[in-house]
Amino acid sequence: MTNISSIMSKDPICANEDSTISFAIALMVKHSVGSVFIVNNDSVPHGILTERELLSEIAAHSRVRGTLSVTDIMSRSFILITPMTKVRDSARRMLDEKVRLAVAKKSGKLMGVVTTTDFLRFFNSTAKDYAIEDAIHKKVATLESSRPVVDAIKLMEEKRVGSVIVTRAALPFGIISERDLLRILSKGRKKDFGSVTLERVATQPLISAPYGVMAREASSIMLARKIKRLPIFKGDKLIGVVTTKDLVRGYCASIQSRLVKTEVMKIR
Repeated sequence: MTNISSIMSKDPICANEDSTISFAIALMVKHSVGSVFIVNNDSVPHGILTERELLSEIAAHSRVRGTLSVTDIMSRSFILITPMTKVRDSARRMLDEKVRLAVAKKSGKLMGVVTTTDFLRFFNSTAKDYAIEDAIHKKVATLESSRPVVDAIKLMEEKRVGSVIVTRAALPFGIISERDLLRILSKGRKKDFGSVTLERVATQPLISAPYGVMAREASSIMLARKIKRLPIFKGDKLIGVVTTKDLVRGYCASIQSRLVKTEVMKIR
């Protein structure tokens, strides 16, 4: 079985404990990542700052307060794993515990980070294909394009989702996600969350796939277009959304099911 060291993203993006939020956001934008590890002088992580913490901050205050340091809103939603941990075991742990994964030496010093995209890329090239119908989220958060960005942020926080489908005349035409918060913040447009409409900042055109698409094709679309959420349509009707995490979970379940069947056959 493959070890996690073979698929991890090396050189994780880190910030010191005394860094400002603005500095951390700049790092996330520069390196196109959704998280920054907060480390001490020995490069041992004490916390993590993700798009989710930024979303919660904006939902509560309609902005990112300029006086904050990274330690004010960082979370502990990560675990350290060794480089010899097996890929499938790591994926299951990430999904079960709902945390980020960091690969560390015995000293606790960071070696790398493993994301859902890393897992998806690995399983997409090594695991068997499967039908994704059961993985699709049927209840999708939507808002009209005339609504302000802050409404989408509050809706994402309330529903604990990472994106909102933006509609125009009740028809889907774009999407706004946690990653778009970084794009807005990077331009210094801190007041835009309440004053600018979704139509101006939504990512469009909407990248989607037809109902009935298999896991490998859906994964390939998401990896090629560098997206984490894929709307699924049946004709012109939006059926739901599937995420990278959903696809990884499906791959893990499919692998486990085949292993169980193999063991049953051996017993017989």
